[in-house]
Amino acid sequence: MALSKVIPGIIALTIRSCMSPQEFADCADKLKKYDVKIISMILTRRSESDLATATMFLDFSQAKVSLDDFLKIIAEEIKPLGLEAIDVPLTVGAANLVAFTLDDINGIIETAHETFKAAGKAFLYYLGLGLGRRKAEEIISCSRVKDPLSYALL
Repeated sequence: MALSKVIPGIIALTIRSCMSPQEFADCADKLKKYDVKIISMILTRRSESDLATATMFLDFSQAKVSLDDFLKIIAEEIKPLGLEAIDVPLTVGAANLVAFTLDDINGIIETAHETFKAAGKAFLYYLGLGLGRRKAEEIISCSRVKDPLSYALL
């Protein structure tokens, strides 16, 4: 009995644009036309800017269009400032992903630094470096992303 299984056809799509929340909602309605199902959509907008970001998890398993064609359609219709798709296979039934808020990560780093001082900094550096390299190799091996380090947040 397998503890996890790969779910094909699920992608993460991030769109950055100066559209209103209603325009993003209208865009999401257009997905029905291509039989692309929305699993989740998170819309964030900073009050001091018109720039909004929509992060969506989409099910392409029964879509009438390929991911590449869909991205071209989105780019032409919306003309976003940024458009990124990650098609690394997702799994269910396993703890392959642990998500922390920015406050959680900040707390982890502060605790390591306060407790272990310079040794904590060195440990966090090499931990992050090793994890980043392994994740980059994994992304290269199973997706269209050929330069995963371009997604790094420094």
